[in-house]
This record gives sequence, C-alpha cells and structure tokens, in this order.
Amino acid sequence: MGSNKPRNERVRKGPAKCRVCNKALVTAQERTLGHCHACPVDRDEHTFGALRQWRLELSRERQVPAYIICTDATLLAIAEQKPDSLDALASIPGIGPAKLTEFGEELLDVVRAQS
Repeated sequence: MGSNKPRNERVRKGPAKCRVCNKALVTAQERTLGHCHACPVDRDEHTFGALRQWRLELSRERQVPAYIICTDATLLAIAEQKPDSLDALASIPGIGPAKLTEFGEELLDVVRAQS
C-alpha cells in the first residue's frame, strides 16, 4: 500500500564527501558546509556577518530563535559558496523548499550586497 505523503526530493547518492579533499564528511556541520573542518576554505567574514545580522533582525521581528530562520552552519555555507541564483542556493544543505521560497531572494540580496 503506497503513501500519499510527498517524498523528499533530495536523494543521497552515498556518503557526503569533502569538496576539497574528497574524504567522507563525519559531522552534521561538515555535511552542511560541504568540507572537512581541517580543509582550508574561502569564507567571507563580511558576508557571514551580514547574513547573521539579517537573521537576527528577522528573528526579532518574528519573535523566534535565530536558528529557526537558519543555522550558523547554513549561513557559513552560504558565505563560503556565495550562491548567485535560487538554484545555487537550493543546493546548500539547510535550504529546503520552504526556506527557499520564504527567504531565498532576501538571502541572495544579502550576498549580492556584500560582493
């Protein structure tokens, strides 16, 4: 008997691998960031700070904890990858269909403003 529940569209194709060294990613934060903690990355601290400020203002406005909007790991991944489209943003772990629809354009605006 089949279920009428919508299926998760993201299908994992095996263990997540570091995009720098190709080793298996162990922790949830590593999987979200897409790289090992030991691997060097090109993180833009200004973009990360701007994303955190955007999240803080939105969380205060909505009276919810900041992590409900986006986790630090997701904001770090956005600051590192600097997506330039909704499709690129959707590929970042922590940005599912609901967050993409609700926050996608705002997140891209924050990233673009830091470029």
